[in-house]
Amino acid sequence: FVVIAFEVSTCAWNFEELQGCSRAIKTTNGSYIRLKDRLMCIHLLKKENTLVLGFGRHLLQLVNATTFAFQTPYFIMGPRNCILYSMAMTGDSIENLMIASGTVFNDILIWKLKMPKTHFMFNESVSGRDDLLKNRLTSADQQIMMCKEDELEIIQTLKGHDGVIFSVTFGENNTLLSTSDDRTVRLWSLEDSSCLFVGYGHRARVWQAVFYKPNRIVSCSEDTNIKLWDTKTGECVKTLTGHLGKNMWVVATHQDLIFAGGQNG
Repeated sequence: FVVIAFEVSTCAWNFEELQGCSRAIKTTNGSYIRLKDRLMCIHLLKKENTLVLGFGRHLLQLVNATTFAFQTPYFIMGPRNCILYSMAMTGDSIENLMIASGTVFNDILIWKLKMPKTHFMFNESVSGRDDLLKNRLTSADQQIMMCKEDELEIIQTLKGHDGVIFSVTFGENNTLLSTSDDRTVRLWSLEDSSCLFVGYGHRARVWQAVFYKPNRIVSCSEDTNIKLWDTKTGECVKTLTGHLGKNMWVVATHQDLIFAGGQNG
């Protein structure tokens, strides 16, 4: 699960009767944003005060971070029409936004948008918007726009996992961390697409991994264990146990502390 909180003064969304709706964001002022698809990640573009929402059907939506008004009247389809189990983003503006998509085809797509910035502003009078949308929305109800070849770019494709990708996380020094159905944790260099580290030791699927300290990463798994890895030696230096039942869903770090959430509540 994902817990997201926003501190906002006003919100243009105020849905009622959302009982039973699992695809919604509740803001700290008590308002809701209803989502049409499973939310994979959310990223703030600080320079433009814009939230980029990434969805499980490989879709993006841009939303004003203060009012939650849509900055585009459509969803943007990613470079491959497929289901995702993970997505991550980095960058502080539309121009340098970079997206990592963990696919069900066992690979990771690193890509970016190349549309003119004016196409993302919530202004129906923007010159060229009609040409942008003409004959390119999949249906009136879904409003999904298929990008042309020159409107997005696949920077690289990372291959090596032997299972679907459950998590991707951007790191410092142009690196990416990933976990998979194949029970491994991998650290990638985005300089040359090489795999710098493979951690194998979990007895079941690895749901998530995060950066901890220099040359250290932490992973959690369906086997309920947390593992601390040394990316230089390739070894698991510690295994933390104690959760009962099945699944250690999420893990996070802060200074010397490691936090984890499991299915046992």
